[in-house]
Amino acid sequence: IWAIHGELDDVVNPAGSIEPITSLQTCPGAAEEQVKLSIYPGVFHDSWDAAYSGSAGDDIYSWMLGFTRG
Repeated sequence: IWAIHGELDDVVNPAGSIEPITSLQTCPGAAEEQVKLSIYPGVFHDSWDAAYSGSAGDDIYSWMLGFTRG
């Protein structure tokens, strides 16, 4: 799970992801690369622009390709 939000999102409150992701990160066996949270400072609801372009320093494509079924 990787939750991504803009800090200034006024459509979907980032707290709706912060609380559950923070809880999941404390579960035994939860690896850092499996449960992630990115809050982009100064970004509104369109956080997908930064997430998919990599402009915020995240590489969502490599992260997704790092998982296999099995």
